[in-house]
Amino acid sequence: EILICSSQLVDGVWRGAIYNPRKWVPINYTVEVVKDSHCLNNCSSRGDCVDGICQCHHHYGGGDCSVSTSCMAGDRKANQRTNGVCWEECQCETRNDVTTCAFDNTCVSFECNPPLRWTGVGEECIADECEHDQLFLSDADNYSCIKRCQCDGNKACKLMDECDKSTYQCITPYRKDPKTGQCTLEGCAKGSVQENTLNSVKNGKCFMDCKCTTSRTKGTTCSFHEGGQCSHVSCDAGYTLVKASDKDSAAVRQAGHKCVLEQKPTSKAGVTAAVSILMLVIGIVAGGGLMFFFEKRFQKKVRFAGYSNFGDDGM
Repeated sequence: EILICSSQLVDGVWRGAIYNPRKWVPINYTVEVVKDSHCLNNCSSRGDCVDGICQCHHHYGGGDCSVSTSCMAGDRKANQRTNGVCWEECQCETRNDVTTCAFDNTCVSFECNPPLRWTGVGEECIADECEHDQLFLSDADNYSCIKRCQCDGNKACKLMDECDKSTYQCITPYRKDPKTGQCTLEGCAKGSVQENTLNSVKNGKCFMDCKCTTSRTKGTTCSFHEGGQCSHVSCDAGYTLVKASDKDSAAVRQAGHKCVLEQKPTSKAGVTAAVSILMLVIGIVAGGGLMFFFEKRFQKKVRFAGYSNFGDDGM
């Protein structure tokens, strides 16, 4: 008995051979073809057996339909989401010699719609306030510095309020004063003032006076040398200047003054007038009520007496 499978079919013809070890002795043989519709592994229950050949269902292939053809391991596809594109990866699993591959609707990576940025978690996107460090120029145009763009984990990148102190540079013709660290002009006019940019005052500005000294060797030299102290403090609108106390921070004590929110005093005259008006209204209402009460009571007595007298006269 010789079994011939469908895989041995070549150009629609099955070919077979019978070996005769003794060529001088003729042999007799009979060829009987029996057609059996049995398919390999019964097509893994994922196809139909037709004339011994598996006709696999959709998304399956192979001689026994055991291989999922919906996707191949490592394949990716894009699914559009509200705030970006979710990239899914084809995952394969083998059970009972049957391999199944499919997309499991899980994002292995995510591309957010610009300018949003993916946090690396699920489909979470955030909007950064900055993308890189920025160059900052002072209002007085006497120095430049760099404000760092800081990114903290999955939080949005934020531009720092203060400059990186290591990046301060004076802009020509200003130079860095070795005593104060300020960018000042070469010399200054006595009595002039300059903002102290290294000693900031909350809700205000710190200013230095130009002071002059005279020596035999250098003569008279003028500069803004305050050692970080504020000669004058100018408060923003709505704030008033008060002297720093021992309870304030070191920075405030160094400045010598601070700006606090103005408190509007309560007018005693206004309070007194309001109380007087209220008492007057209460008096008017109370007096009117009493007058009405006594008038009603008096009228009843008069009428009763009149009726009595009238009856007596008639008799």
